[in-house]
Amino acid sequence: MQKNKRILFLLSIYFFSIHGLISQDADFSYPYAEKIYFNPAFAGLGICPEITLNYKKLFVNDFYAVSYNQYFKKISGGLALLILNDSQGKGTINNITAGVTYSYHIKFRKRKKLNFAFQVNYIQKNINTERLVFNDMIDPILSEVSLNTSENISYPVEKKIDFATAFIFISKKYRLGTALHHLNNIFSKKNNIIPFKLTIHAGKVLLINNIKKKESKLTIIPEIIYNKQSFFNYFSYGFILKKKYFLTSFYIKHNLKFHTFTPIFTFEVFIKNIRFSYTYDIMFSEYYNILLSSHRISLFFKINCIKKRKNNNTIYCR
Repeated sequence: MQKNKRILFLLSIYFFSIHGLISQDADFSYPYAEKIYFNPAFAGLGICPEITLNYKKLFVNDFYAVSYNQYFKKISGGLALLILNDSQGKGTINNITAGVTYSYHIKFRKRKKLNFAFQVNYIQKNINTERLVFNDMIDPILSEVSLNTSENISYPVEKKIDFATAFIFISKKYRLGTALHHLNNIFSKKNNIIPFKLTIHAGKVLLINNIKKKESKLTIIPEIIYNKQSFFNYFSYGFILKKKYFLTSFYIKHNLKFHTFTPIFTFEVFIKNIRFSYTYDIMFSEYYNILLSSHRISLFFKINCIKKRKNNNTIYCR
């Protein structure tokens, strides 16, 4: 019975999101798990082409993402391909997004760069009615669920072309970016599958040098992130620590009135052209009697990384 209530709860959230009343994009607790999803202006920022694989587990939600990201000198910028699937209730609800991003790079002296990006996405939302459970399928005495039902319900597949834009300024010491997702929903209130989303993030890169070896010993990046979508407002702030082959981060995420409070821990290890990342977070909320936690694992593969790009600004972008 409790499982059925969960499915019905997810369905109610879906119907609200179709009409643009209450809805949020699925996200990664650690924003740089998928940089293109977080801010499209990151496209082509790295020296080498990169393939990213992500999986996140939260309650009855499974979130998958795969992306390819590369810089092209002929177009003075980067291109990225991104595919996402937010599967809820073991495939009862599927939110699929596939998109392409172009980011134009403007280089300045002293290792400064300004990127402008435009992203086009295809969004599809659908419900698998074969996985739904209705009242007449449940035997209240035996607590068994049959496959027979008198209900005859079909839900249309929601499809939409979606647009986003973003910019990011990165220097040796600072980074500042803004991303605007679901731009077309600003001007049209019809068929708003997901409402407009605003992301603003800022960080400062601190390098602690090893005086004897004359090289960076430790990189520290304190950062603050603001997200607004519909009437949801969230702040995330924390820091990233990187030393040679290891990276760790700690963030705190909460809404304006602290109704929800989420500590987020991330650990990464670097092995040549491969990185493995793991994130764990736990949500404390006034709306739930239980603690909700999520796990996220990522793999990053750098390919064709023998020759470095000429005249590349050596800016730390992670």
